[in-house]
Amino acid sequence: MKEPMVAVCIPYDEQDPHPGNGNMFAIAPGSKEKVDAMYQKALSLGATCDGEPGQRVPKLFYGGYVRDLDGNKVCFNFFG
Repeated sequence: MKEPMVAVCIPYDEQDPHPGNGNMFAIAPGSKEKVDAMYQKALSLGATCDGEPGQRVPKLFYGGYVRDLDGNKVCFNFFG
């Protein structure tokens, strides 16, 4: 995942799309440690937890999720 990408998917909960459900902004800062730091920074600025950082897919995907002040979902992730 070295290039930007756009994905259009059915919302995870299969409900109608709305802010934070059916759309998500993702940032890949380059390491698991940076994922953790950005997640903590977002919380300190008022975001709410939508999934603590952790290994989601063994040896493949590490991610942490927050909701911004408008309810939009943001993922900080690392592939590896």
